[in-house]
Amino acid sequence: MKIITKSGYLHLSADSHTPPKSGDTEDTGKSRRTRREPSIYTQGLPANSGHRRDAPEDVGATADSPQKAIEVAPTSNDPYWTQAGACVSVNFRGIFVPSVFLFFWLRKADIQINKFIQHAFLMLAIPLFAGPSKPQVYTPVTTPNGATLPYVMDHGVKVFHLVAEQVKRELAPGLVINAWGYNGQVPGPTIEAVEGDRVRFLVTNNLPEATSVHWHGVLLPSGMDGVSGVNQKAIEPGETFSYEFTLRQHGTQMYHPHADETHQMALGMMGFFIIHPKKEVKRIDRDFAIFLQEWDLPPGASSPNPASMSDFNLFSFNARVYPGTDPLIVRTGQRVRIRLANLTMDSHPIHIHGYHFRETGTDGGDIPISAQLPETTVNVPPGTTRTIEFEAKVPGDWAFHCHKAHHAMNQMNHAVPNMTGVSQDGVEDKVRALLPGYMAMGENGMGDMAGMDMGGPANVIPMMAGEGPHGPIGMGGMFTVVKVRDRLKGYEDPGWYENPEGTEAQVVDLSKQKVVPQEVPSTKVEAPKKKPAAHDMSHMRHSQ
Repeated sequence: MKIITKSGYLHLSADSHTPPKSGDTEDTGKSRRTRREPSIYTQGLPANSGHRRDAPEDVGATADSPQKAIEVAPTSNDPYWTQAGACVSVNFRGIFVPSVFLFFWLRKADIQINKFIQHAFLMLAIPLFAGPSKPQVYTPVTTPNGATLPYVMDHGVKVFHLVAEQVKRELAPGLVINAWGYNGQVPGPTIEAVEGDRVRFLVTNNLPEATSVHWHGVLLPSGMDGVSGVNQKAIEPGETFSYEFTLRQHGTQMYHPHADETHQMALGMMGFFIIHPKKEVKRIDRDFAIFLQEWDLPPGASSPNPASMSDFNLFSFNARVYPGTDPLIVRTGQRVRIRLANLTMDSHPIHIHGYHFRETGTDGGDIPISAQLPETTVNVPPGTTRTIEFEAKVPGDWAFHCHKAHHAMNQMNHAVPNMTGVSQDGVEDKVRALLPGYMAMGENGMGDMAGMDMGGPANVIPMMAGEGPHGPIGMGGMFTVVKVRDRLKGYEDPGWYENPEGTEAQVVDLSKQKVVPQEVPSTKVEAPKKKPAAHDMSHMRHSQ
């Protein structure tokens, strides 16, 4: 993409990395890990500018060339992508103090040196005492199946560009929906900045109706809060609005529309706004951001129903459902942070296997250490964010999912009758005579469906899916795997974990095992006695 200055602002023009400003844009949901050479533009960095540990600072046009276009690549999630000499500014305090000390020492010692030689000596000595200033660094956030929004610098202001538009989003292979999002993505690209930054957001509306952007949880002037009709006029189709303010906090925030919320948010318009602290109080090695979303998509349809209030049948991590979700890749010993955001109609208890964590933050800020309890499940209510942290000490493949049973499954028909325990002997053949391909199911559970390919209409995926090293996984929806490994060359998927010998559950011969004798309870159940109806008074008359 290119950034071109116009009237003092910096605007993005689309190329292969940025979707067109109008029409549908396809989003496959694969993480964007674009690599590029370090930027050569390093001038004009503000004193409070935050710098990623792994990404270059992209700077806009200078004052003497206001129409200059510069190339900028999307920010990478790859922690091995480094910027050589990202900021080589001079530490003036490191120059001034030694220079003054040396100058007066020479005068006091009454050393007779030609002034020219004395000044030359000082100029040569300065670099020995001076050192490069240390830019603020932070671990960049990885958004699984997503990307981070790039920015440019304009006279000390970080400038971001959001484009609200219609998007085609692949939830999983074989399932694509018509959604609304930002910059061709659902959820929108993650915004990263640093506490104390001055930020400007240029928001272009390419939707067929008016919109706005609310900066959820961000402390800012009232006129920048983004509620259409209350704080500002709505952004009409084709218009671009500018939001500008200084960040006075740090934490995990969100952005989303505050115009026709029912329709726009239900179709996917939301994203992370992550504000890093000026100084991290503890080391974080892997920082993940996951948006929780839910959809009502009838089998065979492509457009989710935004009017649904409760009957959702698809639940996603960053608008991907398992088996389309990216795993979270971590090296053993790393400290991990996972940020969760929820703007759905339901709460989501998110559970991790193999670890205990502490809930360290909400969209209201950091949680005091004294209030952080060890947990394995964190509930994320609607309209909130939750941040958890743990140290990855044990290698393996550890499930990470919503613990509401139906939220870890894919499309299902909620009107199917309950057939559990109902014998269907002889029924299947009779029904097939009327409905070819009919399959009786549900009598003994639904687990067998994980390995079935029953067919169906286009744009439908199985209710339970995924193939693991030991057979069908039988999960869907809000499900992924945290993969912890002792040795990693990068953060690409390392494949399935091989359990060391003697550490994997296996089938055994129960007759050869020492067990406590079990008394088999009786399965006989007496039918309840029929009680007289409330209006039947005959037993009362009899007793009289």
